[in-house]
Amino acid sequence: MADHVKKALVAKFQTFCKESTLHGFYYFHKSTKWTVRLVWAIIIMASVILCTFLSDMIWTKYVVDPTFTVVETTHYPMADIAFPTVAVCDSNLVYGPKTGNISEILLKRGYDAQQIEAFFQSIGEVRRPGYEAAPDVIGMHSLLDDLGYPIYTLYELVSHFY
Repeated sequence: MADHVKKALVAKFQTFCKESTLHGFYYFHKSTKWTVRLVWAIIIMASVILCTFLSDMIWTKYVVDPTFTVVETTHYPMADIAFPTVAVCDSNLVYGPKTGNISEILLKRGYDAQQIEAFFQSIGEVRRPGYEAAPDVIGMHSLLDDLGYPIYTLYELVSHFY
């Protein structure tokens, strides 16, 4: 091999080792001690040999025992095919028909329908971090708490789940 070709290949290999993200090549190039370079060269060669060996094992297994997919019939009724169950949960904790008694209490205390709607929306929001209720919503919560309806009792009274 010509001397200039050999120098070009060595320069390319050094550039590859210096800029490679493969762990061992960088340390092989970086080290100045020949013992460290020898250790990294052995590690790199062992890795390449092991990788080649494992790839050959996988290829041989594929050739000897390939995976087959067979469709036996295309005349199977669709109604007999099991379909996975899908459950859709309502994220709204408040069930409208259960809000009547609480709404009446709040209406009698002078709150309007829009404020009461905001109050019922706040019941689901209270558990979220960083939630800050409007002053009238805080007032409704404290009023109901004084009347014996703390937040957990309200959950039970107006929720789907109880």
